[in-house]
Amino acid sequence: MGRSICYRTAVSVPLLAESLLGDRAVDPGLARHGLDVVWRHFVAHGALQDGALTQGYYRSDLRFVDYYTGPGSCHWGLRSLVLAFLQPPDSNFWRSEQQPLPVELADYRMVYDKLGWVVSGRRADGSVTIEIPNNASNTPLLRPYAGRRLWLEHIFRRPFRPVNEDIEYNRPIYSSAAPMVLD
Repeated sequence: MGRSICYRTAVSVPLLAESLLGDRAVDPGLARHGLDVVWRHFVAHGALQDGALTQGYYRSDLRFVDYYTGPGSCHWGLRSLVLAFLQPPDSNFWRSEQQPLPVELADYRMVYDKLGWVVSGRRADGSVTIEIPNNASNTPLLRPYAGRRLWLEHIFRRPFRPVNEDIEYNRPIYSSAAPMVLD
């Protein structure tokens, strides 16, 4: 959920940073498995094209790209790989047996009252869901990236992308099984 979805492959960075710090708050095998799961998922869904990360969630999809974002912005998503490759070859990060993620072990449900979120995981399909009860009555619409916007970009030589912040922030449920409105 949220803006700058082209950074999606960096989602494992907190695990990797903890592992790199070596304070054992996160098992190095868990951090490496988190990195592996994220990259395998996005590569399998077409997030790498022509040797670069796409602008969009899986493939290129400019409906979700902020006006200030350019083709190189997605390279911030490589931060997870940067942190992994900072680990020496003989480190526990590379030598430890990969550990399962919490959603691979059991179902869970966590309520974060201050955020107004309910986070749950389903072991059966590996999906993680964020439910935002305050958004329960929202039905945000996806604005297209076509027609007039493309014409304006051609004339003015600058982005006229749709603002789809409602889809990014105001949905009642965000799920790893159906991350965005990908029609």
